[in-house]
Amino acid sequence: TQAGGLLYADHGLFTVPTIHGETAYLITADDCDHWADITMVKTLSASETLKHFKKIEARMLVEQEKQIGAIKLLRSDDHGAFKGEFQDYLDNRGIGHQTTIRYEHEQAGFIERMNRTIGERHRAQMVFGNVPMEMQGYSLACATSITNRVFTTTENTTPFEKRYKEQPDMSNYRIFYSPAVVTIPTELQRKDNPTHGVRCRYLGPCNTQAGDYFIEVETHRVITSNAATFYEDWKTNKTLNMSNYLLNFDEPFDTDSDYESDAAIPMPRIRGNSNLGTVPIGASGTVVGPSSSDLGAGESPLGESESS
Repeated sequence: TQAGGLLYADHGLFTVPTIHGETAYLITADDCDHWADITMVKTLSASETLKHFKKIEARMLVEQEKQIGAIKLLRSDDHGAFKGEFQDYLDNRGIGHQTTIRYEHEQAGFIERMNRTIGERHRAQMVFGNVPMEMQGYSLACATSITNRVFTTTENTTPFEKRYKEQPDMSNYRIFYSPAVVTIPTELQRKDNPTHGVRCRYLGPCNTQAGDYFIEVETHRVITSNAATFYEDWKTNKTLNMSNYLLNFDEPFDTDSDYESDAAIPMPRIRGNSNLGTVPIGASGTVVGPSSSDLGAGESPLGESESS
């Protein structure tokens, strides 16, 4: 069968809201190539589900030259997030929608197994790095991205290879939540401040910019960068003072977010000068440019830039 012929959808709830205030996640997986997509949502509603589904559908239509067809059939449970305006959209697009019978979990066995596999990788990352529960959204997104790029137990290939007919590049992946020092761009370095780096924690690859997600230890601001020094041996590195990399979530932090697990093509790691920006915020996915307040006392020395 062709990718898009049958798409499974499922959802899950967070026991603790994420750093951006999301309380749930939506996951979809293709029955043909096993490619998975995940997004974090603040509420499990038909409008949020529809927003996520439209992005997946649009990407599949753009990538038809890669033999990825339009979505023909969606299979999900009978949750309200898959009804209302979401069902109306499927009807208008001519997309079939099958709902599973209550308590008949084997009817959606594929997505249940995918959800479990990603969940196990996510929990392993959280436990290994002693990651705060507020970061579980980024952990799930990173685990999904990895799942798309590793071999399955039944086939000697990856979902990425099935979809894009090339081997994935894993060179830009690091241990989740590794301590790192992100280089401050030359344009934002101050003469009265000899610091040329900011202490951060690694949150996985970014899907909207050519870099990775980081969270600043002191300000809790999520940024993207392609220039950082990682300390992936922090578990055994006796010279690294880990007290400088502890996040205190009793302090206020930004609650806006619009991030997902994957883009159509993964962003490569670019070595060289740093190009930092915040996580895209708002429906438009854009942020304001640098301002003088970014360099004020007690503020982050990293500026903001527009993101696509």
